[in-house]
Amino acid sequence: MRWLLLFLPGVLLAQGPVRRPPLPRGMLDIAGQVVDADSGQPLKGAAVSVRCLDDRARLRELTLLTALSGTFLTRMHAEQGCSVSVLAEGYVQSREDTERGPVPVRPAAGGRVEPLRFSLHREAEVSGTVIDRATEKPIAGLTVWAQWSEFERGKRKLRAAADAASTDAEGRFRLKRLPPGRYFLQVTQPEQERIEGRERAEEQLTGYARAFWPDGAHEAAVPLWVYAGARLDAGALFVEKRPFYRAHAAIRTPLCAAWRKYRTVLWQQQGPEFVARANDVLSCGAPFTVHNLTAGFWWLEARLEGALVAEADSVLELLEVRDKDLAVELQPLPSLKVQMKITGRGAGELSSGEAALIPAGGPVFALPLPEKIERGSAVLAAPASEKAELRLLKLDSKLAVAGIRYNRGTADDGVFAPNRSAPSQLLEVEITDRPATLAGFVKDGERSLAGTLVVAAPWPSALRADWPRTQRTLASPEGAYAFTNLAPGEYRVFAIEAGLRAKLEEPGVLLRLIGNGETAEIGEGGRARLDVKPVEP
Repeated sequence: MRWLLLFLPGVLLAQGPVRRPPLPRGMLDIAGQVVDADSGQPLKGAAVSVRCLDDRARLRELTLLTALSGTFLTRMHAEQGCSVSVLAEGYVQSREDTERGPVPVRPAAGGRVEPLRFSLHREAEVSGTVIDRATEKPIAGLTVWAQWSEFERGKRKLRAAADAASTDAEGRFRLKRLPPGRYFLQVTQPEQERIEGRERAEEQLTGYARAFWPDGAHEAAVPLWVYAGARLDAGALFVEKRPFYRAHAAIRTPLCAAWRKYRTVLWQQQGPEFVARANDVLSCGAPFTVHNLTAGFWWLEARLEGALVAEADSVLELLEVRDKDLAVELQPLPSLKVQMKITGRGAGELSSGEAALIPAGGPVFALPLPEKIERGSAVLAAPASEKAELRLLKLDSKLAVAGIRYNRGTADDGVFAPNRSAPSQLLEVEITDRPATLAGFVKDGERSLAGTLVVAAPWPSALRADWPRTQRTLASPEGAYAFTNLAPGEYRVFAIEAGLRAKLEEPGVLLRLIGNGETAEIGEGGRARLDVKPVEP
């Protein structure tokens, strides 16, 4: 008997690990762990929400708490998959996880899916006091936002990170549930810019204009670093009253009628993008007033409501506010139609492609839908902005754009200024079926480097663009990279660590690296070999 007891475990081990039987059809095992992102310690009592759909699109929901080890496990009926999200007292998700939203779980063979892992940060808090610089008294009723700070296209970009806070009677505010990151604090009064659908008399107004701390939010400013679990006091945030102005405006067009309504949007540029500060639907011909404008540049857009974007009358007016109210007359014009013709070898292969003109360097409330290319031709609606950019979609990988011309003038990177006074509107796109190829290896001495980011830019057109246009790829496990379907010409190439790609968005960095990059000259249908060494951005 003793011999038999010793023998049986050996037999079981020889048979290998026990295989779990597959789950019934439509069932999913959802398991994972929730941990502290900074310490790696498991989080007990985190609330895990699971939402699943069965084959009849019926929603099944379940919330469970993590165990002492931070783990969770449940089995759900879900032919169409599930989504999983996590909440924990005193913790918040990272910014990236918040933007991604709930984690999708797709049905898998046998119902077994890979365990999930959620990393949460201890929530931070920033407090302070808002004070009038002139009177040195605290101000109640102002709104304070914490805004993420990053760069995009060489300019500071800000995004709201959490709920706003209002200053109390002593001017104090407290911003809660912040993930770690770099922030600016934005202070505004409750009613900033707005559009009112009636005429208002001229009046000298003052108010607390939008302000940023610390040091404003220009490109050279240093944001506040908030670490996980921090309780920071920003101290005194000084604001000052400024004159506010109005724009007394009306929409005028020979087609004005009571039923013609125009979506009217007030825009302000903030960093690399335009932010809509106010909008309303206004009647054609009726006066309206734009309130609380500070000195600077503003854009006022009006677009016919209810019409297709490609068919709507529209106008985009640049306003420069200085030291008095403005009188503005918006004159929406019919959409400008641009005939696009594709020439060169391989043009016929674009019969199933699409193209669109999008605004470049200006705001727009609604983007036009792409138009189908038929027999190398399409009619495109130009946006009301000062410049337009051609986007070709679904371009065959065997083709490349060799050049673009608008009304016989060169359009670098497909960007041009539409001219309504021109007798014709012609956009010529030259296609080649012999694209160039640029390939090579990323090396440090004799060692090939995998996973590095390789960037290629046409030269010298990168100097002329508002922002250099580039192509990017990651080096293979062998350190190889390749760019195909390139237009013939000169290129500059460089490589950096993939984790440093955000540095390329900072002012001047990308253009400097392109200027110092390795050079390759490629003819039509040519193939160039160029090995590069990683550089520090």
